[in-house]
Amino acid sequence: MADERYGEDPRNMTLFPDGKGFRVVYDPTVGMLRLFARRLDDFEDVRKAFSVKNKSAFYSNQYGYKADDRLYNINKFGYFKPGLFFKVAEWIKTQYGSLQVLALSPVFQQYFNDVIRPLGKYLSVVKGEFEVSNIAEDSGANDMIRLEIAKLIEAGEDPDDIKIQPYEFRPY
Repeated sequence: MADERYGEDPRNMTLFPDGKGFRVVYDPTVGMLRLFARRLDDFEDVRKAFSVKNKSAFYSNQYGYKADDRLYNINKFGYFKPGLFFKVAEWIKTQYGSLQVLALSPVFQQYFNDVIRPLGKYLSVVKGEFEVSNIAEDSGANDMIRLEIAKLIEAGEDPDDIKIQPYEFRPY
């Protein structure tokens, strides 16, 4: 979802206001978030926290190909998928004690409210953390939920007052 409304040019802003060590912006050209850090070491720490060991590197190196030893969710230019924002913010908060070190512009905050926050309907809050709900639920429970909703509507209940909702998923 590349939306120009939320695009910001980092060259035209103060990346790190006083007391800030990180900034996240939305880049509409690639449809991803971009992380900037005041210090390269801090940036590499975040990248490493969201990486895993590349188990295939040994085998590709055996055949003359050069593979990275790690697979990164945040690339070397700082780009990452919007769904990872909560985890990146949580990691920064854990490492630095608060999110006061993270700079977010009003444009990004609008992007967050319009695009990222609605993801919350697919996430449930458990002990202050986000966990993914079963958004690809395919056990037939949706049919039962839809029947229950239909019965409630038939009984005269207002559809806007019904709190249960079927899972939304794409049939394959």
